[in-house]
Amino acid sequence: MDPSSYQLPVRMLVVLGVVVHLLLVASIFDIHFQTPVVRGLDPVWPTMEAPAQRLVIFVADGLRADKFFEIGAQRHRAGEAFLHTIARERGRWGVSHARPPTESRPGHVAILGGFYEDPSAITKGWQANPVEFDHILNRSSAAWGIGSPDIVPLFTKGIAHASGAMYSVELQDFSSAALAQLDVWAFDRLEDLLRRAGLSAPPADPLDSDDPWRDLPVGTELDHRLRQSGVVIFLHLLGLDSNGHAYRPSSEEYLANIAIVDEGVARTERLVQEFFGDNKTAFIFTADHGMSNKGSHGDGSPDNTETPLLSWGAGSDHHPISDREAGFHQHVDGCPARGPTPPEWLLDHAMRMDVDQADIAPLAASLLGRPIPLNSVGLLPTAYLNLPLPAMAEAMLANARQLLAQVARKAEVAATSCISSALHFAPYSPLANSTEVSVVILLELAFPRLLAASPGGEPGQLPVKLCNGRGKRARSGDGDWDEGARGGAKGRGVSAATTSDEGPPPIRCADALT
Repeated sequence: MDPSSYQLPVRMLVVLGVVVHLLLVASIFDIHFQTPVVRGLDPVWPTMEAPAQRLVIFVADGLRADKFFEIGAQRHRAGEAFLHTIARERGRWGVSHARPPTESRPGHVAILGGFYEDPSAITKGWQANPVEFDHILNRSSAAWGIGSPDIVPLFTKGIAHASGAMYSVELQDFSSAALAQLDVWAFDRLEDLLRRAGLSAPPADPLDSDDPWRDLPVGTELDHRLRQSGVVIFLHLLGLDSNGHAYRPSSEEYLANIAIVDEGVARTERLVQEFFGDNKTAFIFTADHGMSNKGSHGDGSPDNTETPLLSWGAGSDHHPISDREAGFHQHVDGCPARGPTPPEWLLDHAMRMDVDQADIAPLAASLLGRPIPLNSVGLLPTAYLNLPLPAMAEAMLANARQLLAQVARKAEVAATSCISSALHFAPYSPLANSTEVSVVILLELAFPRLLAASPGGEPGQLPVKLCNGRGKRARSGDGDWDEGARGGAKGRGVSAATTSDEGPPPIRCADALT
């Protein structure tokens, strides 16, 4: 046979192969490199009274959970640990699980915005916003950010009611022997801000270039802005990350920096309480990512993804552990704890409640009674709230409505994408009916978690069989009640420790919706 007769089929196969590979490459960008930020969403305001009038949130850059709790335990034995005492006696604590890439910007976006990083941010080196997004400072009535020039402008620039105080880039010198002073600088600037509100006249040198607050008003006007409801004060503490890179997380410099941060947080709480004097301040302490033993971060190892989380103050006061909560160290809202709580942490008696990092944004918004950031994917960790049952239900329902609105809008966007528009787009059938979905979310997400979180709740008396594996309970062949799936990989279902052995027979989900 003439070899030339094969030329046409071979060329067609080559062209077909190239087209298929182009489609596959295009599908990767169409699916995985699309921004998670969608437009056209309206904020969902919670209807309950805000438990806190203001929020102070500390983010210790590069702070590993194990190092933090170990040093806290050592300082506790010496009677010096402030934050460890918070975890034991006054607030709630757990481990916040970050996601790769474990870098500063993605971590802060998850904490303050409630979603995981936009892939296009890598084109900016994680240093700028390629797409503007909603976050806690944007949702506040007034906000102040203090810390690194690499982080603070991401959340204050372009927002009329937000002000930022940043030190110079030259201070971020890894060769310096006083990297912990970056954190001391941040605590000092907050003290300066509160002192400025008490002045009757501007400072003697209002044009002092070293004063980051020189453009702010003084006295009554600033005092009024600080005392309004919905205020956020954000402190970014870079010293630990810098010491971790320069000296490693097991170094004396890194461990001493943990003590400096602990003392700075204690000083800040004292100053805030003295200035406001109303017990209406909520506090959150966490970290954006951890640090490997080699002094690096970025991957998904536990050293990099496990960070501390503490919440105390208004709306998060410590309340005693009930009998149903004893014997396990995670709440039904949280992620599965990856291993038992180490005994050297000295926190065995205090119930541990792990969360996903994006869950912190709904917590912060609910403490302030403000809308959850529009593109947040976090689930409200109710264990960190100490609210009456009606207020808890309203906060959780606002979270459910915010998530549902985002799902509906993203379905619209997906239907018009470049590949979806060329092919037949079929919406996911369980989410096609928004009315039905809202009821299902209310039943699956709010009420079982609410009852489990309530000291007087009785989850076993809920006469509803929940769909999709969230706390599902079904009767086994021998007539006993069995615990079903735990709500997927994140384990948000009602655990066996929180569900009674007896209960009325469940009804079908379809019956619950009618």
